[in-house]
Amino acid sequence: MIRDLIWATLVNLKHKNYVLCFLIKDCQKWERWFNIGLGIASSASLALLISFDVFPKLWAVVITAGTIAAALKPYLPYMKRARTFNEKHYKAEHLNVEFEKLFYQLDMKHITETQAAERYYELKGQMIDIFQFDDETEIELTSKMEQKSRESVEASLKASYNLTF
Repeated sequence: MIRDLIWATLVNLKHKNYVLCFLIKDCQKWERWFNIGLGIASSASLALLISFDVFPKLWAVVITAGTIAAALKPYLPYMKRARTFNEKHYKAEHLNVEFEKLFYQLDMKHITETQAAERYYELKGQMIDIFQFDDETEIELTSKMEQKSRESVEASLKASYNLTF
C-alpha cells in the first residue's frame, strides 16, 4: 500500500513540477513583452525628439507613458511570480529525488514498509510546504499548460522507468 502512495505522489509531484515550469515560462513571456514595449517607447521618444517642433504632444504622450510604465514595472507581478515559482520548482525537484530514492529503497527492500511510511509522511509534509503560496501569488493555469504538463510527465516516466499511462 505505501508503495502505491509513494508512486502516486511521485507522479503528482512530477506533474506539479512541470506545471511550475510552464508558469515560469508564462511569467517570463509577459516580462519580455513588457520590456520590449519599454524599449520601443524609449526608442520612439528619441525618434520623436527630432520632430519635437512638429509633434510636441505626441512626444509628451510617449515620454509620459514610458515613464509611467518604467515606474510601475517593480510593482507588476510577473517577475515576483517567476521568482516564487523558480524557488518552488528548485525545492520540488530536490523533493522529487527524495521520493525516487524512497521508492527505490522500498523496492529493493533496503527499508521496511513502516520506515518507508514514516519517511513518506515527512516528505509529504515538505511537499505541502513547498506548494503553499501566499495570498498575493496569482496562479493562472491554462488547459494548454495542464495538457503539456501531462505529456511531459508521460515522456519523463517513459524515459526514466519505461512506463506509460
